[in-house]
Amino acid sequence: MTVTLEHTAPGREGQTATVRANYVIGCDGARSAVRGAIGGALHGDAAHQAWGVMDVLAVTDFPDWAHEVLRALARRRHPDGAAP
Repeated sequence: MTVTLEHTAPGREGQTATVRANYVIGCDGARSAVRGAIGGALHGDAAHQAWGVMDVLAVTDFPDWAHEVLRALARRRHPDGAAP
């Protein structure tokens, strides 16, 4: 699957990035802006559906970029490796 993402952050509005992935997941709730943006709609009687809420710890080899960014910021603030 190939998707084109458009930035909405101030200063980057309108910039796009194309991403290829096996899955694309929108996790933005019942009043989904993502579903609206792609022209999707809920079908049937949503009030009579079973809902589930999960807290998940996914074990994966997917890169943990957030952790790497935090470590890089810490190195920038404390290049000698000393804790703050």
